[in-house]
Amino acid sequence: MVRINKVRRVLSYLSLLSMTLFVSVGNIVDSKYKKEVCSSIRQRRMSVKPIETSEDYNMVNYDFNSVKGENFNSENYKFNKKTKSGDISLANEMNNIDSNSYYVEGYNPFSNNNKTSVCNILGNDDRNYVYTEHDKYPCTTVGLMIVKYNDVLNVTYGIKENLSFRSTAFLVGPNVVATAGHNVFRKNNGLGFMFPSSVEFYFGCDKYSDVEKGSSYKWYAKAKIINIQKEYYLTRSKDYDWAAIQLDRDIGYEVGWNGKVANYYEANATVESYGYPDDKPYTMWTSVGKMTSHDDYSYHVDLDSTDGQSGSPYFVSTSFANHFVCGIHSYDSSNYNGGIIINDFIFAYLNSYCLSSLPSDYLGLRIDSSSSNSWEIIVSNPLNYGVTVQYNSKLCFSNDAKNWTNLRDVKNVYLNKGETYKATISNNWFATSITFSYCAGGKQYISYADNLNSQKLTMDCHYNYFSI
Repeated sequence: MVRINKVRRVLSYLSLLSMTLFVSVGNIVDSKYKKEVCSSIRQRRMSVKPIETSEDYNMVNYDFNSVKGENFNSENYKFNKKTKSGDISLANEMNNIDSNSYYVEGYNPFSNNNKTSVCNILGNDDRNYVYTEHDKYPCTTVGLMIVKYNDVLNVTYGIKENLSFRSTAFLVGPNVVATAGHNVFRKNNGLGFMFPSSVEFYFGCDKYSDVEKGSSYKWYAKAKIINIQKEYYLTRSKDYDWAAIQLDRDIGYEVGWNGKVANYYEANATVESYGYPDDKPYTMWTSVGKMTSHDDYSYHVDLDSTDGQSGSPYFVSTSFANHFVCGIHSYDSSNYNGGIIINDFIFAYLNSYCLSSLPSDYLGLRIDSSSSNSWEIIVSNPLNYGVTVQYNSKLCFSNDAKNWTNLRDVKNVYLNKGETYKATISNNWFATSITFSYCAGGKQYISYADNLNSQKLTMDCHYNYFSI
């Protein structure tokens, strides 16, 4: 009997250990069991030290190798700048948080697709499954975010685990997403707060099979640099619970990005959100509610959400801005859900990525499909006026693509403001690049790309211009 009991104890221990390892794959598997296991873990709180730097800083940058401080000057990125869609427009509304509301346009590469109409359940669950619209703008700008932590010590069992968590992020520029800060800076297994080992994004995905494709998924991207505000890094205050993440590719040219409005508030204004809730695995759901109130840093809304929807956008439509992001979903309470207000500082910081990485005067390019003989390239006109687009209908060499030289197969097509066109580019021996251009204001603006990938449907875009 003693021997049997020993065997039973061993089996019980192994069962618990296997469950722990199984759960450590993340809440992707089952958050219920993960919570049960984590509740037994001994808490060992570690404080985050200020970054050692000779200069003052207000943002913290993590490039997956080191943590650095950044002294960001928001005044450089609020006004008198250009984005893909033109000048930043200013507007005032009597019922706003203050009289300094302003906005910037987003970018929709699917001009033929109409936009979709669109962790706490307040009363009845009013969320709706985004079934037929997940691959249409603006749903394509919202991504399932998978955050991974490798080799995290389990202080109870003395083993290291790989943890993974699901959440939501959304594009606000060609290569930058916004999300909640706690999605990428969190405490695991009772240890101190830490940045993740990797962050992956699946924009517009609708099923687990999309995630199973990994980097071969058509709208996949990885985090390159994580940026959080200094106050959140040091205190984890919910007032600063937001993050901006630079991506490893300009995927916004393919799926679009959202316009944003700063300092907006209107009592009972309709708020819409898209996200990936944990209780609806790998599918996008939309929720609609009202702004009920606000404080200095966050909105209080009555739309429904659960775990996994943290980092979702708050969309509003106003008299001056239609379907723009005004906030970032970040927390819940007993009778409302809350999201960070896009204030002056956040607006400027997100805008800095658009302005620094985004050529304001260039055509957008993305691969639609490919065959053994050719490539189908979608070219889009994001300008505020129509242009005659020239393109070489065959692949060419990189230097010729960049400088618009030695091109013998040039075709023309006129694109109105916001219009797209599908161009067929034929293979051409050892040539590897595509090139498109237009002329305006005495200059020729060239968008060209190389490293075309027929499986992932990705490419590396570049830009050049010269006087004519």
